[in-house]
Amino acid sequence: MNRRVTALRRLLTSGDGEAIRQGLTLAAGIDDADVFSQLIDGATAPARVDADITKFGRFPSIGRNAVFEADGIHTALLDLALVHLIAVSDHSLRQELRSLAIGAPTSASDDVTVEVWLDGLERLENLTHLDLWLPQSQPVSLAPLEAFPALRFLRVRGARMPPALPPMATLERLEVGRLSLTADAAYPRLRTVRGWFDAPDGLDGSQLPVLEDVDARNGLALRNVARLGQVRLNKGHYELPGCEEIDALHTANAGSVDAADLRRIGTLDGVCRGLDVSRLDRLGKVRIHGQDRFSGGTFPPETELLSPTVMLRGPELVTLGNLGELSGLETLHLIDVTAPLDLETLRHAHELKVLDLRGSTGITDLGALVGHASIEQLIVAGSGVAHVPEPLRALVVESPNGAS
Repeated sequence: MNRRVTALRRLLTSGDGEAIRQGLTLAAGIDDADVFSQLIDGATAPARVDADITKFGRFPSIGRNAVFEADGIHTALLDLALVHLIAVSDHSLRQELRSLAIGAPTSASDDVTVEVWLDGLERLENLTHLDLWLPQSQPVSLAPLEAFPALRFLRVRGARMPPALPPMATLERLEVGRLSLTADAAYPRLRTVRGWFDAPDGLDGSQLPVLEDVDARNGLALRNVARLGQVRLNKGHYELPGCEEIDALHTANAGSVDAADLRRIGTLDGVCRGLDVSRLDRLGKVRIHGQDRFSGGTFPPETELLSPTVMLRGPELVTLGNLGELSGLETLHLIDVTAPLDLETLRHAHELKVLDLRGSTGITDLGALVGHASIEQLIVAGSGVAHVPEPLRALVVESPNGAS
């Protein structure tokens, strides 16, 4: 190695962020392909990212050469130095890099903080997939991402305080631990978002004209996106004004959902507070969970149940709405219902076989079930039913599928 190569190697493999930046500044001023060849040759581009990796795992790291091996230095810092060196060079590897993992998981107790900086990496013009793990204790600007010419998939994790995402013209998929989004940033190709988004002013369809799939947590206001595909809402309060159609809506873990303009849901998984199904013109299928904040409501005609078994429980249950009109209901558990509850809708549950009322002191009258043709088992232990009508007595058992 000549003296320039030796000096650059010493700086770039020092493990010190300031020294690495100094080395990169020196490298940017060198117009000698042989210097870069000696430092970069032998390194390899990460394996191509496939569907399983984007869904479950971290993107592969760059393959370091012998130059970027140093005892006692965090491998993520060596990776970062090598990637930035490739970016300032005209080495062929710069064109080959299509996916990268930068940074590493650390905790407050770790001795080493793995620094991350992005300015300069926009020269990786073929980079389409980027997996960032940001340090917890140091702020990192994501502003350079706006200049990345081909980035389609971005994953950001690790930062304790959510960094702000700049406008990005090519981004199609965004997965984050926590990220800040502003009302003046546009993402014209973004189809899929997943994570915790800090957006105090909410987001508008004009920023996200092709958005399809949303997997969000801790609340979000998303305005004027007329149609969505897969939507999964976890914890927090959600507002979807202007949204008229959703192919599949998962709300089982949401705190509440305000979707006053919603008219069609293909599949509804969970019925949470604030989601008024009576406003819908069409609901294809619904799954009702025991932990749902179910408050009855009028389900549209021809709505089907995804599961033949429904369990509803607790003092908040005060009405079944037209639940009995949903096709596919075979087993209904109404557990620990303490408020008065009318079973009239179950006259229409023509496939109902098992009705379990254990502990439901608010249910006292079984008159709506007299003459019911399909019921095979009634469980009334601990309920408010003091008198079982004569035609139903032969159906009473101690437990589902149990003996009388």
